[in-house]
Amino acid sequence: MTCLSRGKNGMALVLSLGFLAVFILSAVFAASAMLNDLNSVKHLSYSTKAFYLAEAGVRKALYELRNNYAWIGEGPVAISWGVDYAGGDYETTVTVDGTRRNVVSTGYFPGKSAMLAKRAIEAVIDNPPPPSWFYNNAIVAAEEVELKGNWTVNGQIVYGEEIDPAGIGIHQPDANPLALLSFSQLRSMAESQIKENGQNNVYTEADIESGKPFPTSFWFNEADGIPNIVYVETNLELRGNIGTVGGFFVVAGDVITNPSAQADTTINGNGSIDGVVYTLGDFKINGGGSGLGITGGVWAKEEVELNGNATVSFSQQYMDAIEGLNIATRPQIISWKEKHG
Repeated sequence: MTCLSRGKNGMALVLSLGFLAVFILSAVFAASAMLNDLNSVKHLSYSTKAFYLAEAGVRKALYELRNNYAWIGEGPVAISWGVDYAGGDYETTVTVDGTRRNVVSTGYFPGKSAMLAKRAIEAVIDNPPPPSWFYNNAIVAAEEVELKGNWTVNGQIVYGEEIDPAGIGIHQPDANPLALLSFSQLRSMAESQIKENGQNNVYTEADIESGKPFPTSFWFNEADGIPNIVYVETNLELRGNIGTVGGFFVVAGDVITNPSAQADTTINGNGSIDGVVYTLGDFKINGGGSGLGITGGVWAKEEVELNGNATVSFSQQYMDAIEGLNIATRPQIISWKEKHG
Protein backbone atom coordinates (compact mmCIF):
# COMPACT_ATOMS: atom_id res chain seq x y z
CA MET A 1 0.00 0.00 0.00
CA THR A 2 2.76 2.39 0.92
CA CYS A 3 4.67 1.80 -2.31
CA LEU A 4 1.50 2.09 -4.35
CA SER A 5 0.58 5.35 -2.58
CA ARG A 6 4.05 6.74 -3.18
CA GLY A 7 3.81 5.80 -6.84
CA LYS A 8 0.51 7.58 -7.19
CA ASN A 9 1.84 10.65 -5.43
CA GLY A 10 4.87 10.67 -7.68
CA MET A 11 2.70 10.38 -10.78
CA ALA A 12 0.48 13.20 -9.54
CA LEU A 13 3.52 15.36 -8.95
CA VAL A 14 4.85 14.66 -12.45
CA LEU A 15 1.46 15.50 -13.97
CA SER A 16 1.18 18.65 -11.89
CA LEU A 17 4.63 19.77 -12.96
CA GLY A 18 3.73 19.00 -16.55
CA PHE A 19 0.54 21.04 -16.38
CA LEU A 20 2.43 23.86 -14.70
CA ALA A 21 5.07 23.81 -17.42
CA VAL A 22 2.36 23.90 -20.12
CA PHE A 23 0.64 26.76 -18.31
CA ILE A 24 3.89 28.71 -17.97
CA LEU A 25 4.78 28.13 -21.63
CA SER A 26 1.28 29.20 -22.70
CA ALA A 27 1.54 32.32 -20.57
CA VAL A 28 4.95 33.11 -22.03
CA PHE A 29 3.67 32.60 -25.59
CA ALA A 30 0.59 34.73 -24.86
CA ALA A 31 2.70 37.49 -23.32
CA SER A 32 5.09 37.33 -26.27
CA ALA A 33 2.21 37.49 -28.75
CA MET A 34 0.68 40.41 -26.86
CA LEU A 35 4.01 42.20 -26.82
CA ASN A 36 4.40 41.59 -30.56
CA ASP A 37 0.88 42.94 -31.14
CA LEU A 38 1.62 46.02 -29.06
CA ASN A 39 4.85 46.56 -30.97
CA SER A 40 3.01 46.12 -34.26
CA VAL A 41 0.36 48.66 -33.24
CA LYS A 42 3.05 51.04 -32.06
CA HIS A 43 5.02 50.64 -35.28
CA LEU A 44 1.84 51.16 -37.33
CA SER A 45 1.20 54.37 -35.42
CA TYR A 46 4.77 55.52 -36.06
CA SER A 47 4.52 54.56 -39.73
CA THR A 48 1.22 56.43 -40.15
CA LYS A 49 2.75 59.56 -38.63
CA ALA A 50 5.73 59.25 -40.97
CA PHE A 51 3.30 59.05 -43.91
CA TYR A 52 1.51 62.22 -42.76
CA LEU A 53 4.87 63.94 -42.56
CA ALA A 54 5.65 62.87 -46.14
CA GLU A 55 2.25 64.22 -47.24
CA ALA A 56 3.03 67.52 -45.53
CA GLY A 57 6.23 67.69 -47.56
CA VAL A 58 4.31 67.19 -50.83
CA ARG A 59 1.85 69.95 -49.92
CA LYS A 60 4.71 72.28 -49.01
CA ALA A 61 6.42 71.47 -52.33
CA LEU A 62 3.24 72.39 -54.23
CA TYR A 63 3.01 75.67 -52.32
CA GLU A 64 6.65 76.54 -52.99
CA LEU A 65 6.53 75.59 -56.67
CA ARG A 66 3.47 77.78 -57.15
CA ASN A 67 5.56 80.68 -55.86
CA ASN A 68 8.83 79.70 -57.56
CA TYR A 69 8.88 76.94 -60.18
CA ALA A 70 12.67 76.73 -59.84
CA TRP A 71 12.41 75.55 -56.20
CA ILE A 72 14.56 72.44 -55.60
CA GLY A 73 13.34 71.12 -52.25
CA GLU A 74 14.33 71.40 -48.61
CA GLY A 75 14.94 69.52 -45.43
CA PRO A 76 14.96 67.97 -43.08
CA VAL A 77 12.20 70.29 -41.83
CA ALA A 78 10.83 69.77 -38.32
CA ILE A 79 7.07 69.76 -37.78
CA SER A 80 5.44 70.12 -34.38
CA TRP A 81 1.89 68.82 -33.82
CA GLY A 82 1.37 70.62 -30.54
CA VAL A 83 2.48 70.33 -26.93
CA ASP A 84 0.83 66.94 -26.35
CA TYR A 85 1.91 65.33 -29.62
CA ALA A 86 5.27 64.33 -30.99
CA GLY A 87 6.26 65.88 -34.29
CA GLY A 88 8.77 64.73 -36.85
CA ASP A 89 10.74 65.71 -39.97
CA TYR A 90 10.08 65.73 -43.68
CA GLU A 91 12.61 66.09 -46.48
CA THR A 92 11.82 66.95 -50.12
CA THR A 93 13.85 66.76 -53.30
CA VAL A 94 12.72 68.11 -56.68
CA THR A 95 14.02 67.07 -60.10
CA VAL A 96 13.14 68.68 -63.43
CA ASP A 97 11.51 66.73 -66.27
CA GLY A 98 10.52 69.21 -68.97
CA THR A 99 7.59 71.26 -67.64
CA ARG A 100 7.14 68.72 -64.85
CA ARG A 101 8.66 68.59 -61.40
CA ASN A 102 9.18 65.19 -59.82
CA VAL A 103 8.96 65.49 -56.05
CA VAL A 104 10.09 62.88 -53.53
CA SER A 105 8.99 63.66 -50.00
CA THR A 106 10.20 61.50 -47.09
CA GLY A 107 8.69 61.62 -43.62
CA TYR A 108 10.68 60.59 -40.54
CA PHE A 109 9.15 59.90 -37.15
CA PRO A 110 10.03 61.16 -34.58
CA GLY A 111 12.89 62.70 -36.59
CA LYS A 112 15.56 61.87 -39.15
CA SER A 113 18.34 61.62 -36.59
CA ALA A 114 16.36 59.29 -34.28
CA MET A 115 14.15 57.53 -36.82
CA LEU A 116 11.64 54.89 -35.73
CA ALA A 117 9.62 54.96 -38.97
CA LYS A 118 10.12 56.31 -42.49
CA ARG A 119 7.65 56.69 -45.38
CA ALA A 120 8.14 58.34 -48.78
CA ILE A 121 5.80 59.70 -51.46
CA GLU A 122 6.58 60.39 -55.12
CA ALA A 123 4.51 63.16 -56.72
CA VAL A 124 4.49 64.69 -60.19
CA ILE A 125 3.66 68.40 -60.37
CA ASP A 126 3.07 70.10 -63.70
CA ASN A 127 2.32 73.59 -64.94
CA PRO A 128 1.38 73.11 -68.59
CA PRO A 129 -0.62 75.63 -70.60
CA PRO A 130 -4.25 74.69 -71.22
CA PRO A 131 -4.51 71.83 -73.75
CA SER A 132 -5.27 72.69 -77.37
CA TRP A 133 -8.90 71.60 -77.00
CA PHE A 134 -9.53 73.63 -73.81
CA TYR A 135 -11.36 76.57 -75.45
CA ASN A 136 -13.28 74.57 -78.06
CA ASN A 137 -16.02 72.73 -76.16
CA ALA A 138 -19.46 73.27 -74.68
CA ILE A 139 -18.62 71.12 -71.62
CA VAL A 140 -15.30 70.05 -70.12
CA ALA A 141 -15.50 67.94 -66.94
CA ALA A 142 -12.46 66.49 -65.21
CA GLU A 143 -14.63 63.71 -63.79
CA GLU A 144 -18.13 62.55 -64.81
CA VAL A 145 -20.80 64.02 -67.06
CA GLU A 146 -24.39 62.98 -66.29
CA LEU A 147 -27.24 64.07 -68.56
CA LYS A 148 -30.87 63.51 -67.55
CA GLY A 149 -34.27 64.74 -68.67
CA ASN A 150 -34.85 67.09 -71.60
CA TRP A 151 -31.25 68.23 -71.90
CA THR A 152 -29.54 69.87 -74.89
CA VAL A 153 -25.83 70.36 -75.49
CA ASN A 154 -24.87 72.42 -78.52
CA GLY A 155 -21.21 71.66 -78.98
CA GLN A 156 -18.66 69.06 -78.00
CA ILE A 157 -18.43 67.36 -74.59
CA VAL A 158 -15.05 66.38 -73.11
CA TYR A 159 -14.91 64.23 -69.97
CA GLY A 160 -12.11 62.78 -67.90
CA GLU A 161 -13.74 59.69 -66.38
CA GLU A 162 -17.28 58.61 -67.39
CA ILE A 163 -20.33 59.88 -69.25
CA ASP A 164 -24.02 58.93 -69.04
CA PRO A 165 -25.56 58.25 -71.51
CA ALA A 166 -22.60 56.39 -72.95
CA GLY A 167 -21.39 56.77 -76.49
CA ILE A 168 -21.29 60.57 -76.72
CA GLY A 169 -18.55 63.09 -76.15
CA ILE A 170 -14.80 62.59 -76.13
CA HIS A 171 -13.05 60.69 -73.36
CA GLN A 172 -9.97 62.75 -72.65
CA PRO A 173 -8.04 61.59 -69.56
CA ASP A 174 -5.93 64.74 -69.87
CA ALA A 175 -9.04 66.61 -68.74
CA ASN A 176 -8.26 65.31 -65.29
CA PRO A 177 -6.90 67.40 -63.75
CA LEU A 178 -8.53 70.39 -65.44
CA ALA A 179 -6.21 73.23 -66.36
CA LEU A 180 -5.89 75.20 -63.14
CA LEU A 181 -6.27 78.88 -63.98
CA SER A 182 -4.56 81.59 -61.94
CA PHE A 183 -7.22 82.64 -59.47
CA SER A 184 -5.18 85.52 -58.09
CA GLN A 185 -4.94 86.96 -61.61
CA LEU A 186 -8.66 86.48 -62.25
CA ARG A 187 -9.57 87.98 -58.89
CA SER A 188 -7.44 91.04 -59.60
CA MET A 189 -9.18 91.46 -62.95
CA ALA A 190 -12.63 91.11 -61.36
CA GLU A 191 -11.70 93.59 -58.62
CA SER A 192 -10.64 96.17 -61.22
CA GLN A 193 -13.93 95.96 -63.15
CA ILE A 194 -15.95 98.74 -61.50
CA LYS A 195 -19.55 99.10 -62.66
CA GLU A 196 -21.69 102.23 -62.76
CA ASN A 197 -23.08 101.51 -59.28
CA GLY A 198 -19.52 101.50 -57.91
CA GLN A 199 -19.43 97.75 -57.30
CA ASN A 200 -16.74 95.46 -58.65
CA ASN A 201 -17.08 91.88 -59.89
CA VAL A 202 -15.74 90.08 -56.79
CA TYR A 203 -18.48 88.23 -54.88
CA THR A 204 -17.82 87.11 -51.32
CA GLU A 205 -20.17 84.92 -49.31
CA ALA A 206 -21.55 88.08 -47.68
CA ASP A 207 -22.13 89.61 -51.13
CA ILE A 208 -24.08 86.55 -52.24
CA GLU A 209 -26.19 86.53 -49.07
CA SER A 210 -26.93 90.24 -49.35
CA GLY A 211 -28.11 89.90 -52.95
CA LYS A 212 -25.37 91.89 -54.68
CA PRO A 213 -26.55 91.91 -58.31
CA PHE A 214 -24.66 90.06 -61.00
CA PRO A 215 -23.90 91.57 -64.41
CA THR A 216 -26.59 90.92 -67.01
CA SER A 217 -24.27 90.66 -70.02
CA PHE A 218 -21.18 88.64 -70.86
CA TRP A 219 -19.38 91.80 -71.89
CA PHE A 220 -17.78 94.34 -69.60
CA ASN A 221 -16.49 96.26 -72.62
CA GLU A 222 -17.71 94.64 -75.82
CA ALA A 223 -15.91 97.12 -78.08
CA ASP A 224 -12.58 96.00 -76.64
CA GLY A 225 -13.64 92.36 -76.34
CA ILE A 226 -13.36 92.30 -72.52
CA PRO A 227 -15.81 90.06 -70.65
CA ASN A 228 -17.19 90.58 -67.18
CA ILE A 229 -15.02 88.42 -64.93
CA VAL A 230 -17.33 87.40 -62.09
CA TYR A 231 -15.14 86.01 -59.32
CA VAL A 232 -17.22 84.06 -56.78
CA GLU A 233 -15.36 83.11 -53.61
CA THR A 234 -18.04 80.74 -52.34
CA ASN A 235 -20.67 78.34 -53.69
CA LEU A 236 -22.79 79.83 -56.45
CA GLU A 237 -26.49 78.97 -56.14
CA LEU A 238 -29.02 80.59 -58.46
CA ARG A 239 -32.66 79.72 -57.70
CA GLY A 240 -36.06 80.65 -59.07
CA ASN A 241 -36.51 82.90 -62.08
CA ILE A 242 -32.97 84.18 -62.31
CA GLY A 243 -33.55 86.11 -65.53
CA THR A 244 -30.29 86.69 -67.38
CA VAL A 245 -26.95 87.03 -65.64
CA GLY A 246 -23.76 87.33 -67.61
CA GLY A 247 -20.00 87.09 -67.61
CA PHE A 248 -17.16 84.67 -67.16
CA PHE A 249 -18.13 83.12 -63.81
CA VAL A 250 -15.12 81.84 -61.87
CA VAL A 251 -16.49 79.81 -58.95
CA ALA A 252 -13.36 79.03 -57.04
CA GLY A 253 -13.83 79.47 -53.31
CA ASP A 254 -11.66 81.79 -51.27
CA VAL A 255 -8.47 80.59 -52.91
CA ILE A 256 -6.52 83.72 -52.00
CA THR A 257 -6.35 82.65 -48.35
CA ASN A 258 -7.16 78.95 -48.74
CA PRO A 259 -5.50 77.36 -51.79
CA SER A 260 -7.35 74.07 -51.27
CA ALA A 261 -10.82 75.62 -51.22
CA GLN A 262 -13.32 74.72 -53.87
CA ALA A 263 -16.90 75.61 -54.56
CA ASP A 264 -19.90 74.22 -56.43
CA THR A 265 -22.33 75.74 -58.90
CA THR A 266 -26.02 74.84 -58.75
CA ILE A 267 -28.72 76.51 -60.84
CA ASN A 268 -32.40 75.78 -60.20
CA GLY A 269 -35.38 77.32 -61.94
CA ASN A 270 -35.64 79.36 -65.13
CA GLY A 271 -33.34 81.80 -66.88
CA SER A 272 -29.88 81.82 -68.41
CA ILE A 273 -26.23 82.61 -67.90
CA ASP A 274 -25.02 84.65 -70.83
CA GLY A 275 -21.46 83.45 -70.67
CA VAL A 276 -19.10 80.77 -69.40
CA VAL A 277 -18.74 79.05 -66.02
CA TYR A 278 -15.50 77.70 -64.53
CA THR A 279 -15.88 75.88 -61.20
CA LEU A 280 -13.52 73.93 -58.98
CA GLY A 281 -16.43 71.85 -57.72
CA ASP A 282 -19.53 70.29 -59.27
CA PHE A 283 -21.70 72.04 -61.85
CA LYS A 284 -25.41 71.17 -61.77
CA ILE A 285 -28.40 72.59 -63.66
CA ASN A 286 -31.91 71.67 -62.55
CA GLY A 287 -34.08 73.28 -65.21
CA GLY A 288 -37.69 74.27 -64.68
CA GLY A 289 -40.55 74.45 -67.15
CA SER A 290 -39.05 77.22 -69.23
CA GLY A 291 -35.59 75.76 -68.98
CA LEU A 292 -32.19 77.01 -67.96
CA GLY A 293 -29.31 77.72 -70.27
CA ILE A 294 -25.63 78.50 -70.48
CA THR A 295 -24.79 80.32 -73.68
CA GLY A 296 -21.00 80.03 -73.67
CA GLY A 297 -19.72 76.82 -72.06
CA VAL A 298 -18.85 75.04 -68.82
CA TRP A 299 -15.59 73.88 -67.23
CA ALA A 300 -15.77 71.80 -64.04
CA LYS A 301 -12.99 70.33 -61.93
CA GLU A 302 -15.37 67.61 -60.79
CA GLU A 303 -18.78 66.58 -62.20
CA VAL A 304 -21.20 68.18 -64.66
CA GLU A 305 -24.86 67.20 -64.30
CA LEU A 306 -27.81 68.47 -66.35
CA ASN A 307 -31.37 67.71 -65.16
CA GLY A 308 -34.74 68.71 -66.58
CA ASN A 309 -34.95 71.38 -69.26
CA ALA A 310 -31.30 72.32 -69.36
CA THR A 311 -29.20 73.63 -72.23
CA VAL A 312 -25.48 74.28 -72.55
CA SER A 313 -24.18 75.84 -75.75
CA PHE A 314 -20.71 76.59 -77.03
CA SER A 315 -19.81 80.14 -78.08
CA GLN A 316 -16.58 80.58 -80.00
CA GLN A 317 -16.80 84.34 -79.57
CA TYR A 318 -16.98 84.08 -75.79
CA MET A 319 -14.21 81.47 -75.60
CA ASP A 320 -11.96 83.58 -77.82
CA ALA A 321 -12.52 86.55 -75.49
CA ILE A 322 -11.54 84.48 -72.44
CA GLU A 323 -8.51 83.01 -74.19
CA GLY A 324 -7.50 86.55 -75.12
CA LEU A 325 -7.19 87.41 -71.42
CA ASN A 326 -3.94 85.36 -71.40
CA ILE A 327 -4.73 83.82 -68.04
CA ALA A 328 -1.77 82.08 -66.44
CA THR A 329 -2.04 78.56 -65.03
CA ARG A 330 -0.96 77.28 -61.64
CA PRO A 331 1.14 74.18 -60.93
CA GLN A 332 -0.87 71.25 -59.66
CA ILE A 333 -0.33 67.64 -58.61
CA ILE A 334 -1.14 65.35 -61.52
CA SER A 335 -0.12 62.05 -59.85
CA TRP A 336 1.31 60.68 -56.65
CA LYS A 337 2.10 57.31 -55.15
CA GLU A 338 3.94 55.87 -52.19
CA LYS A 339 7.59 55.12 -52.84
CA HIS A 340 8.77 51.74 -51.56
CA GLY A 341 12.32 50.58 -51.11
